[in-house]
Amino acid sequence: MGIPHPGAQIPAGGFVLVWMDGENGETTSNAWHANFRVGGATGVVALVSSLSNRLAVADHLRWASAPADRAYGSWPDGDPLSRKLLREPTPRAPNDGTSPPPRVLVNEWLADNVACLPDPADGQYEDWFELYNPADDPMDLGGASLTDDLSNANKYRVPAGFFRAPKGFLLVWADGETGQNNPAVRPHLHAGFSLSENGEAIAVYDAAGRLVDAVVFGPQATDVSEGRYPDGAGSIARLPQATPAAPNAAPATNRPPRLFARAVQSVFRGGRIQFHATAEDDDTPAQTLTFMMFNARPAPSSSRRRANSRGPQIPKARRRPGRCACGWPTAGIPPGRLSATCSCRRCRCRACASVRSLACRVSPRACAPSGCRPLSGGAT
Repeated sequence: MGIPHPGAQIPAGGFVLVWMDGENGETTSNAWHANFRVGGATGVVALVSSLSNRLAVADHLRWASAPADRAYGSWPDGDPLSRKLLREPTPRAPNDGTSPPPRVLVNEWLADNVACLPDPADGQYEDWFELYNPADDPMDLGGASLTDDLSNANKYRVPAGFFRAPKGFLLVWADGETGQNNPAVRPHLHAGFSLSENGEAIAVYDAAGRLVDAVVFGPQATDVSEGRYPDGAGSIARLPQATPAAPNAAPATNRPPRLFARAVQSVFRGGRIQFHATAEDDDTPAQTLTFMMFNARPAPSSSRRRANSRGPQIPKARRRPGRCACGWPTAGIPPGRLSATCSCRRCRCRACASVRSLACRVSPRACAPSGCRPLSGGAT
């Protein structure tokens, strides 16, 4: 584009806005419109002068990998040697070169690395943790602080040159060997502290000393990492495999269901007991609940004690093992709440007056010599 009209000026210390829209017919005195367009995350624009019929580039600005709705320019204003991604666009005003607060998260860690992953800088098996940038913008970590002590925010200051791409990861070796840092050769960061397999903390602070993220972990298993799943989420678990500088693997979800406690119930001899048992499980994907009836031997008791608060007194020698119960194996159940109704009938031997739990079937040999027969019915 050419200067919109003879004598157009930019005041000292002032700014003029140029729209690169290819619509130069819309130019005004304080808003110029170029006769070309630029677009995309990469581009260049130049200020060219004509001297003695020769073109000379007075200044130019080249940008690359600039996210949408973010500005790129000089900081401080007018310095052609200090250009960067700016915090936000400031048309007709001084540039804002302050860095936005980092949103980086501690995403995975391994504090007892015996044979899992060697440090490529020296081949040694050392502690490490992973930082994750959940934002849609690149993140400059230069000037941020890392620590394993929440009472000491400035334990290690990240040097310049460590950027993370949007949704990107940074592997940090907690080995105390900061002399191995060389972002031009190795992308990994080496912090000035190590981790304890007995448990401690990992924290990130911004350049102003404000806490960005922190995790506190307990005793660690050898060569087993812990972290967030999905990446950046609030839930933390042991991971089935270590994935440094990569998305975390889904943790195992086959946990036992939670069975809600029930009040103690009792039943007379020959009677029926029925109860409603409720359990829930947060595991995914959905699983199938299976249950079974089984006999549980009652606690030893004196022959002078009653079998229960309402039943008749039964001598210890004639007591038979068995109480009807429901059990849930650890295979899990579908998420949410699931219920099952269990009942069991007891039979009374006419001759020996003993009590036997049917547990869903009747023993045909119960007091057979005395001609005992079970009460009719079974259990469900």
